[in-house]
Amino acid sequence: MLKKFKYWGPPLVIGLSVSLVYLLGIDKYFTFDFFMKNQAELLRLSNEHWLLSPLVFLGVYTLTVTLFLPVGVFIAILGGFLYPDLLGIFYTLIANTLGSCFSYFLMKTPMQGLFEKQAGPRLKKMGKQFKENAVSYLLFLRFIPISPLWLINLASVFFGVRFWPFAWTSLVGSIPFAIIFIQIGSQVNTTLNSGGEITLSSMLSWQTILALVGLALLSLAPIFFKRFKK
Repeated sequence: MLKKFKYWGPPLVIGLSVSLVYLLGIDKYFTFDFFMKNQAELLRLSNEHWLLSPLVFLGVYTLTVTLFLPVGVFIAILGGFLYPDLLGIFYTLIANTLGSCFSYFLMKTPMQGLFEKQAGPRLKKMGKQFKENAVSYLLFLRFIPISPLWLINLASVFFGVRFWPFAWTSLVGSIPFAIIFIQIGSQVNTTLNSGGEITLSSMLSWQTILALVGLALLSLAPIFFKRFKK
């Protein structure tokens, strides 16, 4: 019984945590509607509790990444709003990396076991290619703007990527994400202070998206080079 709980306990805890977030309505605190209504109060609390607020931000952000909650982008933008400088980038990098590493260890046993039991020849071949080129694929997925962080973390464990390549690509791959979304949060702050209207174009430009796509494609260069040599 204990062995089964050790095997399936982590995904059950994660599933229960995610369900409680939605059942208890906690997800409403991670929406732009809530943010727009409470931006002044959030700034006030951040300024008054200048030592505690970064710790709360780091804790909440790390926990949401660990539990695979799809709210990372919103929290990163909130981080840019509250800490529109290098500290915001630092907090985002630390939380992203720590949360990803925690999720890796939580899901390692059940996901790898599931892969070994259920994977067919085609999936095993895909897993082998992913492991052999883990650094390039992980950097590509982390640089591309539409890749959900929770899915990248889950796929890494499922395909048996070793921890250290996973950990350092989590850190390096989060750098553009952190810089861009902290800048977006800072821009939101500036726009609100000037009485302007927040739109998608004011938060994320096509130049930014193209830069991320360019970085993502560049990270695949070693794979193309290997195939070209063959």
